[in-house]
Amino acid sequence: ETSALREILQTMLIQAQAVRSGTVLLFEDLLSQINRLEKKQKPLPEEDWQGELRTAERQRDLSLAYAVLGVFEDEPARETVKKARNDLARKFHTDLGGDETKIKQINAAYELIERVRGWK
Repeated sequence: ETSALREILQTMLIQAQAVRSGTVLLFEDLLSQINRLEKKQKPLPEEDWQGELRTAERQRDLSLAYAVLGVFEDEPARETVKKARNDLARKFHTDLGGDETKIKQINAAYELIERVRGWK
């Protein structure tokens, strides 16, 4: 179980490196914890690693949402995120010949950030 989790986290680590260094640190910390547990030959209780994995996935999703909006600050202000979203929405708006898929991605990213950050 631990080695399967390790493989999953290593794959996610590679994906996270392309997005944001803060996320990479989180995954490296999780891998470090798994390495320590493997050396002790004691498997991590399922509920513990699942919670940590959900936290890592939530952070990865948030980082990806910021990347979609082109915001690369740590904990950016709501106004910064909103401005980035509005600028992109104007640029890709379908009424101006923009890409509907891109608009959906922009809106989904903004809604995710609002929900996770408690702005909504």
